[in-house]
Amino acid sequence: MKKTVTSLCLILFSLIGLAQKTKKDQYLDNLARKIQFQYKELVFKKGSLEAIKEIVSYINERDYKYFITSSTSKEGNNKENLNLTIGRADMIKRIMQNLGVDISRVKFGGLGEDYPLSAHPSKNDIRVEITVFDKK
Repeated sequence: MKKTVTSLCLILFSLIGLAQKTKKDQYLDNLARKIQFQYKELVFKKGSLEAIKEIVSYINERDYKYFITSSTSKEGNNKENLNLTIGRADMIKRIMQNLGVDISRVKFGGLGEDYPLSAHPSKNDIRVEITVFDKK
């Protein structure tokens, strides 16, 4: 399913004219896992803001484009889950913008519940992911 999310990112970036080659960044993956929210809320768990600060610092030191997505589990209503992840992505965007990230190089999106990590939904589906695109 991770390929599906990456494919979606490639399609979205293609539509808005950004580079299409992605690269894996384990450091950003680890930081993204630290961004967590209270269950079904727009409230960060402890440690999330520190992770966002580190991500901003890291992004500002590199010349790449990024796509940051929020996903959730299939628990609850599909439309509510989509709105929840859109709200979470927007929260991350506003914080990163306030911390000085160049928003022209970072796109944000809420993916709802439609991109689980496996065929068996779990709490791991509630996540933030960062896709890195080659320099333009």
